[in-house]
Amino acid sequence: MRHRKLFSLLTIAVLATLTACNRSQPQSVRVGSILGLSGNNAMYGQLMQRGFTVALDEINQSPQGPKFELVAEDSQFDPGRAVSAYRKLTAAQGIRLIVGITGSRNAIPVCEASSKDDVLILDPLGSAPKLTTVGGPNYFRVMPSDAFAGRYNIDWAIQNGMKRPGILFVQDDWGTSYMSELVHYLAEKGLNNVPTYPTLSGTRDFRSEVQKIRAAKIDSLFLLLYAKEGATFMQQLREAKLLLKVYGSDNVSSADFTAAGGDAIDGVFVALPAKTQTPAFDAFARAYRARYKEDPDASVAKSYDALKLMAAAVAKVGSDPAKLRAYLHSPDFSYDGITGRLRFDEHGDLVGQQYQRMVYHGVDLQPLQ
Repeated sequence: MRHRKLFSLLTIAVLATLTACNRSQPQSVRVGSILGLSGNNAMYGQLMQRGFTVALDEINQSPQGPKFELVAEDSQFDPGRAVSAYRKLTAAQGIRLIVGITGSRNAIPVCEASSKDDVLILDPLGSAPKLTTVGGPNYFRVMPSDAFAGRYNIDWAIQNGMKRPGILFVQDDWGTSYMSELVHYLAEKGLNNVPTYPTLSGTRDFRSEVQKIRAAKIDSLFLLLYAKEGATFMQQLREAKLLLKVYGSDNVSSADFTAAGGDAIDGVFVALPAKTQTPAFDAFARAYRARYKEDPDASVAKSYDALKLMAAAVAKVGSDPAKLRAYLHSPDFSYDGITGRLRFDEHGDLVGQQYQRMVYHGVDLQPLQ
């Protein structure tokens, strides 16, 4: 009997010790990500993953706050696969926090599928104006809506003497909603009946569009294409000896665009979210360059900020999506990221964003002097 009692006491002591260890070493917070890591436009998903990797290292090396585990699913930049990836992460794996969906065209159907779920989505790159209305209560984005970027580019083009604008856009949820915002704002500025030229994702022959642009005598073109298609278009535009001013979306800041070569893209204007001149950004840029041997772009920096913001929010209120939603919507919430101060409106849209005017000199994208 004494041996049984002694054994029972030892068992209780061991269990108590294990319980105490488990309390002091909580399980990692599992966060899902829907990244386009392969297929057409894989560069965007790969850049997002790099920003997440630098952030994850910092989060898990910190002695404070919970540890994080990032579970990524490859959408192959396809809307149907993106929704399947969402279902796999949430229904199959029980993940309730999502950080990152590569591309607005994929974020829109994922938001529609998740609107009634108890899941929180924090997205670094979703910029389509349509996401303001279809994002739903679960969706927050740290990239400003293209409604703001488009207005900024139009004002910039007007300052540069624009008289006859045109818009070349990819005919998907991102490109179509961006084009519509541009047309609306151009009309406000007195520029009506603006010619628009729809294309399909994956198009490689733009010669018909180039001839239409020539015939319309356009002096300024807003280029709303993904980087690979944009590179091909610029080559064919320059081959036709058309030297109009071109204003690109933030898509054309990637290496897929510079593959067109300096002669094709020289002089293309790009407005990007401005970098902050802070020690935090400098430290991030040094860590990124040391790891990847290149400078971080806006996709990388926004992805880094999204995951760091999620970690800070979880440390503050826990990982329950309902509590996180309430916290992020709170008027008192703000987070100082390396891309600026992050706050959200009632739609989950980023409130405020400073832009930096950039121009390609050959294949180098440099601040406009």
